[in-house]
Amino acid sequence: MRVNRIILPIAAALFAVTMTTPASATTNSLGLHGTITGKWHVDPNTLADAGQHYLLFRGYGQTSLGVTGARGESSSLGNVRSSNCAVNLRVTTATPEGTISVLITSLDQFSAGASCKSYNFRWHSTKVTGAYAGKSGSGTGSFGMRNPATSGGDGTFKVYFH
Repeated sequence: MRVNRIILPIAAALFAVTMTTPASATTNSLGLHGTITGKWHVDPNTLADAGQHYLLFRGYGQTSLGVTGARGESSSLGNVRSSNCAVNLRVTTATPEGTISVLITSLDQFSAGASCKSYNFRWHSTKVTGAYAGKSGSGTGSFGMRNPATSGGDGTFKVYFH
């Protein structure tokens, strides 16, 4: 009986502390919402059977992290039966200073030869540094690439994190 008298007040106190602690103080979640737009071109070193390899660069936008930059790479599907499209994106901010490596994967699978230039996606962080160290994040969004206006020119891309 004496043990119950000691444990019950301790349990009640712990419950009260956890209920009054804000969620942001107990989680290391990384929220990423907003739009980044930039440019892309075809990597000239692409192997024919591997599909087109796209280099994404000069991406900038306003996100929940502030002014955000981005660069990365994507590919069309090569000689595969079907697969998900993917983008490896490196997201950076200056204030606060930090980097988030993001893996974007299409929600749907596409057949061989698909350009992978427009789709809805899920994302998750794969590496974080600076102000984002120790945090992780995931979510959904949409990705789109527009072809260059002139042959040999740069196209544009847009990533929208929901």
